[in-house]
Amino acid sequence: MKEENLIVGYSCNNHCRFCCERGNFGDSSTEEIKQRIDKAAKIGVNRLVFTGGEPTIRKDIIDLIRYAKEKKSFNEIFMITNGRMMSYEKFANKIINAGLTHILFSLHAPKAKIHDFLTRSPGAFRQTVKGMKNAVKQGVVVENNTVLTKYNYKFFPELVDMLLEIGVKYYEAIFVNPVESIMKESDFVFDNLVPKLSDLDEPVRKALKKGKKKRVWSTIEAIPFCHLKGVEEHATELYMAEHRIVSGPRRRLVKDINRSRQVKGKVKPEKCKNCKYFNVCEGVWINYYRIRGDKELTPIKGKKIENKKELLVKWKNIKL
Repeated sequence: MKEENLIVGYSCNNHCRFCCERGNFGDSSTEEIKQRIDKAAKIGVNRLVFTGGEPTIRKDIIDLIRYAKEKKSFNEIFMITNGRMMSYEKFANKIINAGLTHILFSLHAPKAKIHDFLTRSPGAFRQTVKGMKNAVKQGVVVENNTVLTKYNYKFFPELVDMLLEIGVKYYEAIFVNPVESIMKESDFVFDNLVPKLSDLDEPVRKALKKGKKKRVWSTIEAIPFCHLKGVEEHATELYMAEHRIVSGPRRRLVKDINRSRQVKGKVKPEKCKNCKYFNVCEGVWINYYRIRGDKELTPIKGKKIENKKELLVKWKNIKL
């Protein structure tokens, strides 16, 4: 699978406290995006992902998705969204009918007070939930991503109950990445936003179990394998496309985002070399390690796993 994450711009109608996709790169023009779609089709991209910023606030987003569909080159036309614009049923119907096959929403808590606090956008929770329901009604594959922070991780299992009731086909959680852009904010306090890895163990396992019981697949991203003992097959990293490209405004291009994450975004301390998961685990976010060190990392004894394929699981009746 070859995937391209097409960042259409950095404008957004939320201002999430944990956002690691901020930048002063502006937004791409319609023509620039069409050129990138053309190139993606030419180099054999299978999954085209519209992302941002927030793609749905662009006036040309429906035309861009339709343009991608008309190429007849992509198996999946994917969109990552905070879902607020999808609360308008007429808009939701139009954008889905333009050619979307998958929509990944970003709902971060089962309660408006927490979600709206994290997104710094009053009313966002209500709109995102309504947007999800509109999408489910249209029959598109609806998924959800939750960023786990100190404010919401305890409520993750409760959120999963809500997502399953709405009808999501897949859900994932990502351990918050304390990148430099958010750490420089005046109201940022690391210990207030970033939980300890060990804090996540119980709620993550509980949340995974709920989906498994309902035959809905779920994964967890950016948590070291030593904290996923017994549920290793749920690590998001195992299922990422082998070749992932990121393109964005001002000719931003990362030809291999998987490699970039491992080299620039994460770190595996010396002690990890003795872990059976060393060859498949990416380690921890680099700023998490710089601040908290490696005390929470415990190498797992055993024969080293050489390839992630050894951990992949195919579930019956689950089709993403």
